[in-house]
Amino acid sequence: MTEPAVQPPTPPCAPLLLCAIAKNERSAVLEWAAWHLMQGFDQLLVADNGSSDGTAEFFEAMSQLQLATVLHRGDEAQFQTRAYAAMLAQPVAKDALLCFVDLDEFLVGQPDQPRAGDVLRTAFAPADVGAVALNWRCFGSAGQRQALELPVTQRFVQACDDHKRGFNRHIKTVVRQSAVEVMHIHHATLGTAWRYVDADGQAVRFSSSLTQPAATEGSSPFTLQPTGSLRVHHYVLKSAQEFQDKVARRQPKGANPLPLDAQKYFSIHDTNDLPCTHAQAQGAALLQAMQGLQQRLSTETDWDKPIRGVVDAITPTHTFGWVADLSPRAQCLRVKVYVNGQLRAITEAQRHRPDLQAAGICAHGKAGFRHDFDPPLNPGDTVQVRVFANPTELANATQRVKHPAQARWRKVLRRLTT
Repeated sequence: MTEPAVQPPTPPCAPLLLCAIAKNERSAVLEWAAWHLMQGFDQLLVADNGSSDGTAEFFEAMSQLQLATVLHRGDEAQFQTRAYAAMLAQPVAKDALLCFVDLDEFLVGQPDQPRAGDVLRTAFAPADVGAVALNWRCFGSAGQRQALELPVTQRFVQACDDHKRGFNRHIKTVVRQSAVEVMHIHHATLGTAWRYVDADGQAVRFSSSLTQPAATEGSSPFTLQPTGSLRVHHYVLKSAQEFQDKVARRQPKGANPLPLDAQKYFSIHDTNDLPCTHAQAQGAALLQAMQGLQQRLSTETDWDKPIRGVVDAITPTHTFGWVADLSPRAQCLRVKVYVNGQLRAITEAQRHRPDLQAAGICAHGKAGFRHDFDPPLNPGDTVQVRVFANPTELANATQRVKHPAQARWRKVLRRLTT
């Protein structure tokens, strides 16, 4: 690995990327994206873990605005660390600064500070800084039972006391891509001589344990004490109902299952020790940013387009169907083909379908798609076809591949009964 002594300083235009994994978080993504773009991040880098609720399509629409890159990873063992490694290897990550957080975490500074992104760029100005540690500030449920329409950062203002509990000694990490040897979930292992600092540029003192703090050489997921003026607000529970929804998303399997019994986990983390209104103070600016982003998604991407479509057939060798943009300025769309939960292809729906033209469904008729499977699929494989950057579900979108003999008998039976 190249030593930092010969590295040039991070240029002012070095991309600052916000990196996260996502699975079925559609209700949270607009606020999370708008907040961090407002804080000066250049782009989002998201690994989707098999979302089925429109989360992946939201970030695909963000990619149409050149504001996101989406990796479709599907379900896999050790998903988070593998996804992080894949993110670091992306072309967009070359020479970039990458901040690894979750979708319930928000970077928040002091009220009189510059934007979080500008604070990070300043912290990385010295050429030998390889990583910045950002401590958590955990928030409890504040006794809220149900989700409200207000943004999360505006609903929860009771946080864990740094001195009363140890949760806030957890860190999340921002790295210089060229400095990383291994990216863990909370911290990074850096190459020789790279420095790990806090957001104010001070050396970080790491702890070997969360429950029994003791200084350790090298990095770890914990600091001896929370440090630095920039923090990661971790809305670990939200309301009681939102927590139950979180548990359901992670069970029976998931990228990051809860380590404890759900009720015990809630009780331990429901910390509402001190008021903290740093994020709430930016509420008006956040709402404006959310509205502006929603407007761009509606007018510049496929996200809100009225869409209609059908998967006509799925066989071991191919799938075909159609998807039509019903908006006044109709354009050709794209579809994604998944096999057993893994993305197999993204293909254009621009084959001419005169039947759609004749029926008045698609004026230009270019709405058909076909994807060939090479090698052929096996009987029992599950195929799903979804629209790119739009959450509309197609008719007959999910099907199991039938054995050829079974398919032939079904055709015979249909002929005999009609």
